[in-house]
Amino acid sequence: MRALSAPTSLIFSVALASSALAQTGTPPAAQPTPAAQPMSPSAQPTPDVPTPPATSTPPPEPPPQEPPVTDTVQTPGATTTSPSAPATLGVSVPKQTVDAEPRKPERAPDPWLDGHALAVEALFRGGSRVGSPSVASDTEEKAGIGFDLGAWFRIARAFSLGLELRRTDLGNISFTSGQSTVNAGYASTALELGARVYPFRWNSADLYLGIHTGLAWQDVDANGLRPSVNLEPATVFECSDSAGPGFALGAELGAEVRLARAFWFVGNVAGDGYQLTSEKIGDCVNGLGSVTSISVGVGLLYAFDLGREARVASAPSRARF
Repeated sequence: MRALSAPTSLIFSVALASSALAQTGTPPAAQPTPAAQPMSPSAQPTPDVPTPPATSTPPPEPPPQEPPVTDTVQTPGATTTSPSAPATLGVSVPKQTVDAEPRKPERAPDPWLDGHALAVEALFRGGSRVGSPSVASDTEEKAGIGFDLGAWFRIARAFSLGLELRRTDLGNISFTSGQSTVNAGYASTALELGARVYPFRWNSADLYLGIHTGLAWQDVDANGLRPSVNLEPATVFECSDSAGPGFALGAELGAEVRLARAFWFVGNVAGDGYQLTSEKIGDCVNGLGSVTSISVGVGLLYAFDLGREARVASAPSRARF
């Protein structure tokens, strides 16, 4: 019985220590386990006392994570988001702003369009008479060519005044009566004052309406055969003369297109009326009488800058398209 007392007391000591650990929750220091002594075959082991499970403390929960702050970048026609660092309390992050519509470049100064220029204009013109002449004729040609030379003062963006010299070919007629024949060519030279208004204007072009009035002279170049007089044979003749002046009035519709800073291409359609004589012109032949013509002119205009102080009228609002 003495031999069994030592192991039995050891087992009871371990059971008591386990029960104390379960009650306090603090594991005791490891106790050295003595070496087990051999048991006699006759000794029976005492059943162990069940040990309750140790209570474990749950781990602390991690702190919640804040979502990243995103800044909105505004760009024309699109909106994108870009991540950035969390915003600091009390600090505002400025946002980049872009103009919704880019500003259009301003037009460069132009003396002709701005209304302080003096221009020289030269046009080549082709046209035709309308109606029949006042003198008898067997055949006639109504078409002819001519030219215009003018000086225009642009007093404002919408107005200009000018002086023109206009040479117009009025065609020719042929007439035969007995032994007499006549071939005559007619032309007119007009000196006129004009005015133009520019209702539609752009940066490099404009449209205008014009009116001009003044004085016109008629000139004739003729040749033919004069009938015999006092039994003398018919004689060949050639003559030229002029008559006038008569009243001239006309209107035009035209356009100007910039070729360079000072050079402009000009084109117009004009209608003109001339009050001319149908009587004999000097010692030559009879005149055409009053005529009406329609013509088309194309040419160039060169503008000289006179400075802004040369403007004599304020410019009205421009028509925009």
